[in-house]
Amino acid sequence: IYANLHTNLPHSVMCFQDAPFPKDTPEFPSHTHVMDYLSQLAKDENLLPWIRFSTLVEKAVFENDVWKVSVKSDKKAYTEEFDALVVATGHYAVPYVPDIPGLATLALNKKVQLLHSRDYRRPEEFQGKTILVIGGGSSAIDIVRETSTVANKVYQSVERNPPNVHQVALVNRFSTNDDTGSSCIELKDDTTLADVDVIVFGTGYLYSFPFLPFQKDNLIKTGQKVHHLTQYMFYQSNPTLCFLGLPIRVVPLPLMQRQSIVMARYWSGKIPM
Repeated sequence: IYANLHTNLPHSVMCFQDAPFPKDTPEFPSHTHVMDYLSQLAKDENLLPWIRFSTLVEKAVFENDVWKVSVKSDKKAYTEEFDALVVATGHYAVPYVPDIPGLATLALNKKVQLLHSRDYRRPEEFQGKTILVIGGGSSAIDIVRETSTVANKVYQSVERNPPNVHQVALVNRFSTNDDTGSSCIELKDDTTLADVDVIVFGTGYLYSFPFLPFQKDNLIKTGQKVHHLTQYMFYQSNPTLCFLGLPIRVVPLPLMQRQSIVMARYWSGKIPM
């Protein structure tokens, strides 16, 4: 999470039903405001006794009509059984980096720094650098805006650019000179960039559920989408497995609250699939 991260939705829209943010919250809260909001809500609703912190879910398998969940904490490893399993692990842990020709070789070149937006923290780290930001999502736009105030030059492929940002075409391939170690970025319009110090991939994230043994073949395949779900929630082959918060470009907290209601009503037999 970068230091200046704020929501791109007003807090009046993104809060849970009947649980507004504090009145003195800025219209677009910072990440610390959101953390404080969720922490206080967990205390108010007495949820903390039901949460196990510092606990890693290593594997979850469905056997003999129950989910056997193997977990590991600081103190011990153990397995528990459950009738149903909810996966609400989020979508911002495994970075997606496009497979651009020459990238593997460029990664060995110490002259050019490579990072994903997940690892970006503050603009001061890029003082005087020439930066290429690949991608046009929310994080990429934030990084372009912040670094353009301190960088020597910022390149990005977007329709509209803040000051000191130069619009360029999509990246076609990376080239590295084996003798000199110098690099060149070839764009799809046949132009090149040869002065880049840092490349930031603001290219999104992959879905990943490493604790589900069948995830690679049945669920995520390439990682771009979660397959075989009903209503973006219930696993079709076994609806005792439910995912919350998978859709992107949504209002996340209200969506997950309503998904939870649907999940609870379905599993309690109050509504059909």
